[in-house]
Amino acid sequence: MRSILRLVLPLLLATLVRAAPGAGPARWVEVGQFQVGIRSDPFSLEVRSGSGKTLIGHRDGLTFCRVGQARETVRTAFGLFAFDEERIWSLSAGTVTATTPVDGAVSLSVTLGGPSRAGSAPEGQLSVKLSSGSAGVLTISLEAGVTGANRLSIAFPSPPDESFLGFGEQYNRVKSDGRRVPIWVSEQGIGRSDGPIHLPFSGTTSDTYFPMPWYLSTRGYGFLLDSFARSVFDLRLQPRTDRVTVEVWDRRATIRLVDGDSPARILERLTAHVGRPRQLPDWAFGTWLGVQGGPARLKQMLAAVRDAGGPVAAVWAQDWVGCRTNPLGYDLKYHWLEDPTLYPDLAGLIADLHRQGIRFLGYFNTFVEPLFPEYAEGEAKGHLVRDAAGKVYAPRISTHPAALVDLSSEPAREWLGSFLKRALRMGMDGWMADFGEWVPFSGRIASPEGTALFHNRYPVEWARLNRESGLAERPDGDFVIFARSGFVGSARWLDMVWGGDQNTSWGDDDGLPTVVPAGLSLGLSGIGIFHFDAGGYTSLISLPRGAELFMRWVEAAALSPVLRT
Repeated sequence: MRSILRLVLPLLLATLVRAAPGAGPARWVEVGQFQVGIRSDPFSLEVRSGSGKTLIGHRDGLTFCRVGQARETVRTAFGLFAFDEERIWSLSAGTVTATTPVDGAVSLSVTLGGPSRAGSAPEGQLSVKLSSGSAGVLTISLEAGVTGANRLSIAFPSPPDESFLGFGEQYNRVKSDGRRVPIWVSEQGIGRSDGPIHLPFSGTTSDTYFPMPWYLSTRGYGFLLDSFARSVFDLRLQPRTDRVTVEVWDRRATIRLVDGDSPARILERLTAHVGRPRQLPDWAFGTWLGVQGGPARLKQMLAAVRDAGGPVAAVWAQDWVGCRTNPLGYDLKYHWLEDPTLYPDLAGLIADLHRQGIRFLGYFNTFVEPLFPEYAEGEAKGHLVRDAAGKVYAPRISTHPAALVDLSSEPAREWLGSFLKRALRMGMDGWMADFGEWVPFSGRIASPEGTALFHNRYPVEWARLNRESGLAERPDGDFVIFARSGFVGSARWLDMVWGGDQNTSWGDDDGLPTVVPAGLSLGLSGIGIFHFDAGGYTSLISLPRGAELFMRWVEAAALSPVLRT
């Protein structure tokens, strides 16, 4: 038997691995519809589509893969995060020591070479698997078998005429050429700048509620890093303007290269993998009137709009949970029950609106303030996220502290879900599912993966909880949830996305102009149902909106899937 294997195995490998003209030392392997060139010393990959189009190229002297360890310092305030790193050691991919074809896939074992900077590093292997489970998608799985590794990166050439689109919701640009794009769910900030001076609540032009480690290349392919870990994309960044470098803050990474003969085809294949929104009820695409101040104010504004001939499909009252006035303005109370003073008969109000053919939308988030009974219940039952010291994590939200529900815990999910279902039984037709960005980098949750990996997953789980709660009460799907935060995987659970808290200004940093690239970038990332607050939201560092700004914003909103004031 062993002698037969010695004869057959080389023949089997020969059928899979063949030389390509002009490819130098590369051996070429067919994986699904793709041709993958494997260079063995040092290890690198080159990927071509079935038609011969190069997706990932090769250049001598450019290290394809590195594995390392780093120590990070993370500062956070108001849902924004700042990261500093100390690099400890780094290893380069060395020699391919084994190539194993299995069921149409190919597995490789690769040595890891000495540190690229002073210091000692452990030895180990890099495991690589190439597979293609669906048409037009090549999966490259990498895992470092090295003790202490928490960084993995790949680099490959990029020609000067290549542009990169997507990356989820990007407010200040559609093309990211020449930039560093960090992928970490966060607040977008109030006012945005890449300069050295920042207010505690202002963001950079890369901060976003809904990032995605995905780009659509103008060379005709898509690149998805299928990981919840923080990652950083350097896209021909100075001084290395000839390459793309992608680093993931983990010892493993799964990359999906998506081929297609058009951007639409590439996005079709992407969304087949990451998910697509469900078919929404017709009323979801009407005009939604946002009103605050209680039933009398709501009825007054509704009557004024309808008397003027304005069609209204739904009324959205985010202050159904109660509000208070503080130095920052009219501020919501963070809990999950109706305010008996502001809305003494909410169920009756909703029933009256339904009789007029108008839907009612409310507001939820995953925070709860200490002054409400829900907080004491959540703390007693262990349903709240804790900090690294084991205390309930209760950061200051605007002017008040609030704790965060641990969505990695099934009992905590059921607990919060009971409030969502109660709202639907009351007659509510959906809500704004706010926040999802504040999970600390170093904290304690029920899941063993820890908060550093769960952080980007949190908005996905928040969207899933909303969808599952909605369908539990309304199996016909007659409800709508709209959220601002998201990540890879949110699309299959989200009904629609709204653009978050823009300033009431003309500013191209954080005002009206930013919602256009935000919607385009999301669309180029496979998220199609996007809208925004008509008129903007925040006026802390900008003047209250004037009539012309409001009308221009309404005009833009009228061309989006939903017009919501």
